[in-house]
Amino acid sequence: PWEMGSPARPLRGAFYVQDKMEYEGLIINAGLRLDFNVHRHRELVSPALMWAPMWWRYTTRHYAYGVDTGEGVTVTGDFARTPPAGFYLNPRLGASHPITDRAAMHFSLGRCLQWPDLYRMYAKSYRNLFRRIGPDGDPSWEDVNGNGMKDTAEYLSNMVPHWSGFGGDPWVRPEETLTFEVGAQWSFVSDYTGTLTLFYRSETQQLSSGHSNWWDPVRDRYWHLRGLGNSSAGYAKGIELAVEK
Repeated sequence: PWEMGSPARPLRGAFYVQDKMEYEGLIINAGLRLDFNVHRHRELVSPALMWAPMWWRYTTRHYAYGVDTGEGVTVTGDFARTPPAGFYLNPRLGASHPITDRAAMHFSLGRCLQWPDLYRMYAKSYRNLFRRIGPDGDPSWEDVNGNGMKDTAEYLSNMVPHWSGFGGDPWVRPEETLTFEVGAQWSFVSDYTGTLTLFYRSETQQLSSGHSNWWDPVRDRYWHLRGLGNSSAGYAKGIELAVEK
């Protein structure tokens, strides 16, 4: 979560039930799917918080999470918490019914989810912003106390968030797609079949590049993080006419 190399291990999966029923030509295929994602560690309440000067150095980042807050170090406020788990029920329904001995109608409706990948949810990037180097020429640390030694607390002390880098956002929602279709098939001559279908698809909560903002009450300004947001949507509708043999 805050230490380089520490893994994020969310629980992500799905369960579904499905059944197919037939009755005098009527065919129904119905299903219900449960998608879930459970975060198992705390994250900053706003990804942009990692840009605030109080915590932007890698060596002080853990204080924002309330980790290793020893004597003389007080962390006030609730800056980190476990993101809420996501549970979504997604129904699917399909039906086909004969109209005559040469024609039939069909119908389908369903919702699907797409979770962001782990990089987009948890990634954090750093760089040596101040371009200072330690006495040994290593740019990843700075001799903060001037004792000429690389103390444990000074390891990676020069590393700060990459201003143009990417920050994952575990608070984003999964992308949602809703599909609807209704149509009819007619075997008009021999083994030739004509099909007329009306369809509609909506894609909401789509991920796009965005910014997370956190207002700094001391400096009276916003800090920004380039990351993700559920800020896009797309819709498609149309009519399809087909002839098949």
